[in-house]
Amino acid sequence: MDFSEFQWKTLNFLAYFATTTNQIEKLKSGKYVPKPIPEIALWFYRICIVNAMAKTLFIALLVTDYYGPILFEDKIVALDYLLIIGVVTITWSMYFNRYPLYEIIGSTWEVLNKAFLGLKCEDKVRQKVDFTQKMIVLADLCIFGIGGISISMQYFSYPKYCAFTYSIIETDNMPLRLVFFAHEFMSTDLGWIMYFAGISIALHECISISSILDQMTERLNSLTDNSKDRQNEFDYLIHNFKMLTILCNQINETIAFKTLLLHIIAGCQFVSDVYAATHIIKLPGATFTDVQFFIEDGILGAFAMLRTYLFMSRMAPASARFLKGFKTFTMRINESPQQVRRLRRRIRSLKVISLKVGPCHVPTEAMLSVLDKMTTYFVAAALW
Repeated sequence: MDFSEFQWKTLNFLAYFATTTNQIEKLKSGKYVPKPIPEIALWFYRICIVNAMAKTLFIALLVTDYYGPILFEDKIVALDYLLIIGVVTITWSMYFNRYPLYEIIGSTWEVLNKAFLGLKCEDKVRQKVDFTQKMIVLADLCIFGIGGISISMQYFSYPKYCAFTYSIIETDNMPLRLVFFAHEFMSTDLGWIMYFAGISIALHECISISSILDQMTERLNSLTDNSKDRQNEFDYLIHNFKMLTILCNQINETIAFKTLLLHIIAGCQFVSDVYAATHIIKLPGATFTDVQFFIEDGILGAFAMLRTYLFMSRMAPASARFLKGFKTFTMRINESPQQVRRLRRRIRSLKVISLKVGPCHVPTEAMLSVLDKMTTYFVAAALW
């Protein structure tokens, strides 16, 4: 089993949930090439596009008072749905073309697989990475499940603040509710799926690359002055690091700013969800079941964003440890001054690498900083 096997299966699994029109096929040679998704998945993709367009059109007409004046709370909730459509649009644009995203992802997996074999890593290294990624996917599935239950309960309890499409129709019967519930459920769950699909590339690659960098550091630290083929080891490790640097730069150029937009929208959704929940609950006759979807959407969206910051912030320190280990080793090896200077020049040409959110690295304190600001706003909105 290859080091990147689980990532490959996860990406192909997401293709069945209207995230993309492409999958990645693994050839016997070890290369990864894009291929079209099955016909049934393509039809589901088209249905979701039409459903999302219908939802967007209705919300746009609603907030422009086409159906008459609406409350400010209505507009805030409508904003939340428009933000969901924004997530869907960004992720669709990220996955829409085969080139260059799929070529870059395939190249990254090939380099990681070769590095895993070349470093002669123990299988428990791959198992640890797979376990972390499986827990992330499992958490995402739990979020979909909890979200589906929440929107279902809120829809049939108080459809006005959950299903605007249904609220303008005076007729009230169960078949009609079921039709519009399918419409609402599909559009809302699609937003969650798209958000996780959009951040999954950077998230999973950060976990994998950080693990390989840690193994490269261990390999470097295990070298001694008497190690055979020490120069070949140096060259091999530097070559791996340069390849990872090139691939990280390519990934950053392709998705870094789209990842930033996804996080900005997630932050705006948290704000609108908290505002909607804390103000609708104060309306006469409103109960917790009427706002539970907004509370769940805000909290779990914040959890997903903080989790992304947590794992993405590990990559830069991992590469920094590798470079620091190289510098330390050149200070204690028994080589000629000329050879040492040559190695140090090569090291100076290497820079700390990481997958970015927009133009910036994710610092280690990012998660705590964002958590502090979210908590402060949550308390302020609740007391307002």
